Amino acid sequence: PAMKENTLVFSSLNGILYAVSVDSGDLKWRFKSPSRIGSSPVISGNRVYTGSFDGRLYALDLQTGKQVWNFKTDGRISSAPAISGNELYVGSFDGHLYCIDQNGREKWRYKTENGISSSPAIHRGNIYFGGWDGFLYALDSKGRLKWRFETGNMITSAPAIHKNVVTFGNLDGKFFALEAKNGKKLWEMETRDQVVASPAVDKETVFFGSKDGFFYALDLYTGSLRWLYETGNAIEASPTIAENIVYFGGANGSLYALDTEFGAEKWQYKTSGRILSAPLISNRVVYFASKDGYVYALK
Repeated sequence: PAMKENTLVFSSLNGILYAVSVDSGDLKWRFKSPSRIGSSPVISGNRVYTGSFDGRLYALDLQTGKQVWNFKTDGRISSAPAISGNELYVGSFDGHLYCIDQNGREKWRYKTENGISSSPAIHRGNIYFGGWDGFLYALDSKGRLKWRFETGNMITSAPAIHKNVVTFGNLDGKFFALEAKNGKKLWEMETRDQVVASPAVDKETVFFGSKDGFFYALDLYTGSLRWLYETGNAIEASPTIAENIVYFGGANGSLYALDTEFGAEKWQYKTSGRILSAPLISNRVVYFASKDGYVYALK
């Protein structure tokens, strides 16, 4: 989900984007895409941006849900766009990363060797993203390649960048840390199954889950294990950190809250559907969606 002031926006697999009141959960508006919406919405200014499996990136008015413009690619869009200044960056299954202005006009595109479902990350004016071709790419703001790093298998989620270190996982179950400026490998480690969701970094610790059912906390600079938490089920959702607590959902339908320092469980909340997206925390309320068809707000 995404939030601004009293509006919470989230998508569902039936192709509908919903906006509800944060206070009451009452519906403000809904937008129906012609196809499934596979990405989380992003809010910037008075606009909501979301990608659809029909290959289009939609820009909607935050207050009314009315379409302002759409931008067509030649493949599905399942990743959230990244926004920097007046430009949006989004990847498509057609293998291109697109740079689009706030009016929906293409500024440039960069072609990779396969599809893109990784959301881009922006750091110091550069754009970082992974591809199905197994490469992690770094482009400058003009769409020129600075470097790329080969991992050997698909990268499906966004990298996290903190203190000039880029961290991300791939479908081999490997997890990497690279220098942001040149793509030089700092370290890598291996989990027992695919890493399909993005990591989160807090202070000097990187946190991520794997389909092996474990949630990992590693030293950002060395990759040494700080702690490990076992859920017993695949983790396909990205974590969110707030006030020394890391929150993440599991394929078993549970939302977990763990202490960031030692990994001690604070609580868990069970739903009846898989949790596939990162929770949102605002004013000490945790908002998240489950495949049981509900969006939850927990205090």
